[in-house]
Amino acid sequence: MLSNYLKTAFRSLSKHAGYTAINFVGLALGLTVTLQIFLFVQSELSYDTFHDRSEDLFRVTLDGSFSGTELNAPVTPAPMAAALAADFPEVEVTTRLFPFASEQMVRRNDVNLLEDGFLIVDSTFFDVLSFPLLRGSPDQALNRPNTVVLTETLARKLFGDDDAFGETIVVGDTTRFEVTGIVADPPRNSHIQFDLLRTTVGVPFAQVEFWVSNNWFTYLKLVPGTDVEAFEAKLPEFFKGYAGPQIAQAFGKSYDEVMTGDNAINYHLQPVTDVHLRSSYEIDLQPSGDITYVYLFIAVAIFILLLACINFMNLATARASTRAMEVGIRKVVGSARSQLVAQFLSESTIMSVFAMVAAFGIVYLTTPYFNSVNDQALDASSLLAPGILVGLLVGSILVGLLAGSYPALFLSGFKPIAVIKAQSSSGRGKSLLRNTLVVFQFTISIALLIGTFIVRDQLEFIQNTRLGFDKEYAIVIERAGQLGEQSTAFKDRLRDFSSVLSVGATSNLPGGIHGSTAFRPEGFATEDM
Repeated sequence: MLSNYLKTAFRSLSKHAGYTAINFVGLALGLTVTLQIFLFVQSELSYDTFHDRSEDLFRVTLDGSFSGTELNAPVTPAPMAAALAADFPEVEVTTRLFPFASEQMVRRNDVNLLEDGFLIVDSTFFDVLSFPLLRGSPDQALNRPNTVVLTETLARKLFGDDDAFGETIVVGDTTRFEVTGIVADPPRNSHIQFDLLRTTVGVPFAQVEFWVSNNWFTYLKLVPGTDVEAFEAKLPEFFKGYAGPQIAQAFGKSYDEVMTGDNAINYHLQPVTDVHLRSSYEIDLQPSGDITYVYLFIAVAIFILLLACINFMNLATARASTRAMEVGIRKVVGSARSQLVAQFLSESTIMSVFAMVAAFGIVYLTTPYFNSVNDQALDASSLLAPGILVGLLVGSILVGLLAGSYPALFLSGFKPIAVIKAQSSSGRGKSLLRNTLVVFQFTISIALLIGTFIVRDQLEFIQNTRLGFDKEYAIVIERAGQLGEQSTAFKDRLRDFSSVLSVGATSNLPGGIHGSTAFRPEGFATEDM
């Protein structure tokens, strides 16, 4: 029986090639867009899930305010990580990260590279975060002063095909470091990106016991089964115990007296898997995404798929007159309505499956172009995973059943006598349904077009709005500050050029990472604070 349905379906589809092509292209394009959005959503939701026991990984974040200044950042005092590990049995291990604020010169013999992506990290870095070491031991790679771990890419840049393990490089001006590990390049779906890891061992500012300065990214791995909310509730007293004496000494007041009014310092735990999509901090290791956009893209994919299905339904019912006689004759010779429904659904399902195959091929071929245009790293080969392939097959069958459901019920409902007498068999209710589908189709299409135009206008505004200066004529010379005492002479020499209107210097460019420092005049009364 099934083979007969398939044979008849193929014959019907091939007989009406033009109709089949239009429906096929509509479904294929809808499925192509849906698959491309699926790849994007899959990439966004996969951030930091590759870590071992990612559900137990958290980072400590700060929020509050002090003297009218908002404090919202994923940073902590330098000694917090060690104190957490020592004071709470719920904490299995902690580690800290400190990003270099600027590019660094890396040298090996006659190879000189200006690189960014440098992190100062604790020796427990690989105990918390699952970045696989290709050479070296996770327990020993960062436990000695002046040691570094290079990514595979940076090691290849510096050493070519030679083994970098155990060799020496120079970072900055004259500091020499031993390469004690080679780590695989961080995956794109990690919010922690780096080229070089330098140990905190022997770094003076990493050893300070100052609790009122927040500049370290602190990560921790909790014991499985830990009640996160209960643990987080202990952090206020924990911080007060360590920071209270230092704050009292600095301000001449008790901790509780200082933390009144708008003054508040609170620390929270953020799941590492939430960092990319559920962070809105101005200061972070990497630009974050937004879960709202993920939901928006999912909604767009659903609407586009619905439009493709509705288009299929409308085209199928529009050519009802050409199949009415076929239905009438089939019923006269004894075909049951259920058999006709199965026949029409098999046609739509076959078309949907082939449309999915075509969509798969289009996505596979166009993803590299999509990545280059949108600065993404989507991998179409992930669609070849057995679980996803099964899901795509099931999805295409469901799409076929959805798209073919109304045409199948509509066509199979024709009455043989009415058809043979060439009478209309489409009632007012069926016409109303078709009209409703058309209105819905055009409404969603218009909404998507309006959204596209709005996004385009916003992008044009971002690219072309006046910034208060002529960016086309402003040139940034980086690392000029390393000239030291010669920097003034360098600026004077630049002014001698007739094409240079003015010269200035700054420690940070707009949009860079900035910090804040508390100052008070000498002799300032603490009770006035």
